[in-house]
Amino acid sequence: MATISGARVSRFMFRIVAATGQPCTAKMNSATLTKEQLRQLAGAADRARRFYAQLVRRMEAQGFPMDDPLYRLAIETRNQTERLWIDLHYRYCGVNEAGNYPPNAHKHRSN
Repeated sequence: MATISGARVSRFMFRIVAATGQPCTAKMNSATLTKEQLRQLAGAADRARRFYAQLVRRMEAQGFPMDDPLYRLAIETRNQTERLWIDLHYRYCGVNEAGNYPPNAHKHRSN
């Protein structure tokens, strides 16, 4: 049985009902991610975020027009990866979806 960050991947099965248009169901969702999984995802999102931010800076330096379709897509991607990184980072730090900090969140966490 394969594992990813200590989680058994065979337990995360998906039921896809394409013909009926029913939503897919999974035994895993954002609320079930472990601290380690959140850390790894946030790291990957941070690398992507920095890549797209640099891409936009390079495009601007090269004089891409603001209405260029590729430039606009690069900006959208930069913004979305930024939002993803922020969300993952906050979840890792213990901030819930509503943006409320848990009790004692002001104390430094070592894990």
